[in-house]
Amino acid sequence: MQINQNASIDWAEDRKNDLVMAVVSLRNMREVERFLSDLLTAREIEDCAKRLRAAVLLDQNTPYLTIQEATGLSSSTIANISRILHKGYGGFVLAIVRLTRLSSLKSELVEKDGYLATLLKNISH
Repeated sequence: MQINQNASIDWAEDRKNDLVMAVVSLRNMREVERFLSDLLTAREIEDCAKRLRAAVLLDQNTPYLTIQEATGLSSSTIANISRILHKGYGGFVLAIVRLTRLSSLKSELVEKDGYLATLLKNISH
């Protein structure tokens, strides 16, 4: 992956550093939800969620039209997300990898929970 070296974000600037530190300090999903709800409007949160969903679908080689239908995003926004996915800083890729892992772990737990429930049911009879 080629990393975008042309962005002009100065993360060392105190305000931006405080934002990063605030996010890193959050301990669980509920705290993140509360923080994002205070920081962003409902529309901004929805837009961010759509962009992430588009990145996930692009990573799965989903056609643009399908992504448009699933997210309501324009083809130009999807193209921009695709460009960032392939030439950005790797944030989307990192998030997608971790989401995939979490989804896999969740599936394993559901399977194990079902197995354990069946096992306990069989033992009790």
